[in-house]
Amino acid sequence: MRPALLSRLLLLGLALVGLQTLSVAAYGKNPRHTPPAPAEAPRPLVKVVAGSWQQKLDDAKDSAVDAGLGEVLYWLKQEKTGFEWEPDQDYVRKHLLKDLDVKDGAPRDAKANGIEAEQDWVNGLKAVKEKKFFPDLGPMYRVRLQVEVTPDKLKAMAEQDRKYRAEQRKILVHERQLGLGKFLLGALAFFGAVAGFFRLNQVTKGSYTAWLGVGAAGVVAAVAAALLLF
Repeated sequence: MRPALLSRLLLLGLALVGLQTLSVAAYGKNPRHTPPAPAEAPRPLVKVVAGSWQQKLDDAKDSAVDAGLGEVLYWLKQEKTGFEWEPDQDYVRKHLLKDLDVKDGAPRDAKANGIEAEQDWVNGLKAVKEKKFFPDLGPMYRVRLQVEVTPDKLKAMAEQDRKYRAEQRKILVHERQLGLGKFLLGALAFFGAVAGFFRLNQVTKGSYTAWLGVGAAGVVAAVAAALLLF
């Protein structure tokens, strides 16, 4: 294979890599990658949930927030919002909780939500129930709270989804550009090793063909190993 032909192949490979890099860079600006709009406006979510019994009040609160998070995730799926982003416990705790309206020790909306009112629920962080199952165990706590997703809160969640998608596009573009860069370095190493082999083999008039072949293969293998490790 002549060096001139190798140079042409190398230039062709560089041109193809450049075109792929430009297409990847434009990925984030492509309007086809916008989230699909729901067929109709999702129904608001208003639901009272209760966590499990816990020995510590903070654990009972976390359990109730986990239950609320599960309801929100299920609601997002059922309403087909198309979100890629998902709220976590911290987001639910800060943005999607509403205090239960407690009157005479029981949630006023308990009957409307299909939950039996308890006279020993008190107005704590949300609505807290304390009970002793065993004398030596100490008090146990269970927290009831209300999760709520209104149209305004859904707009805020849609904004979080938009930011999440934009960040994921940046990560994807970076990963693809990194992969293309590794491919380019590997191509340069391969074509350089082959061109060097033929050039040196020509200069030495074939006296060291086997050793030159081993050396070229070693260079390519070393570059490939380095690209795989980093």
